[in-house]
Amino acid sequence: MKHNYFPLIAIVFLAFALSSCGGEKEQKETPKEKPKQEAPKPKPKEEPKPKPVEKIVEEPKEITHTVQQGEWLYDLSRKYYGNAQDWKKIYEANKTKIEQPDLIYPNQSLVIPE
Repeated sequence: MKHNYFPLIAIVFLAFALSSCGGEKEQKETPKEKPKQEAPKPKPKEEPKPKPVEKIVEEPKEITHTVQQGEWLYDLSRKYYGNAQDWKKIYEANKTKIEQPDLIYPNQSLVIPE
């Protein structure tokens, strides 16, 4: 019996040739690991500076009163505050004009604070 080994040898030879020489196409390349680069550190974010706020300051309203004959701080306090006991507010606001709280004079201009 004559065996024909030529096709078998040819296949083995071809497989050998492909695996050693040109088998790169069939083999999957393993990706090479790139060296790890340090990620740049994020810069600390500066907090935004608050914008200056315009302060709306309401100045206390001051009323001026010209003293009439027979008026007392007690009367002015009752007229403007509704409470006669608040006469001290008027006195404190007008210390430079009033020497004694029980002595106010006609035509004297007094500041009535709120």
